[in-house]
Amino acid sequence: KILLVEDNPLILEGICAMIDWERCDGFLVGKAQDGDEALALIADKVPDLVITDIRMPGKDGIDVLRYIQKNYPEMQTIVVSAYSEFTYAKEAIKAGSVNYLLKPIDPDELNSAVMTACLNPGIDPHTPLQR
Repeated sequence: KILLVEDNPLILEGICAMIDWERCDGFLVGKAQDGDEALALIADKVPDLVITDIRMPGKDGIDVLRYIQKNYPEMQTIVVSAYSEFTYAKEAIKAGSVNYLLKPIDPDELNSAVMTACLNPGIDPHTPLQR
């Protein structure tokens, strides 16, 4: 179950069209255009993966990532952003994101990140792997 969060409707539709849904054996559970809408959908749909923008009106992507980290630590996240600022990437890493992709989004990179998340469902990204 995948939730997409992006404030630009064209980019939101573009991300949706880029994902190889059959390959990742995933399906779309919702689309949000701001962080507040995303938090409501996360609580309602409990997706396995959230792909979110960083900069949005209201609650931003960092707020969304922190909410997920606190309340749904097994949920996977991928961040997409037009900002290559290290601070944003650092926050995404701290929140356990699978990847931080820069816009314009490369479809191969996006699908690789989605496959990584799909191959590791339910793993708390904050817990060290057992060897």
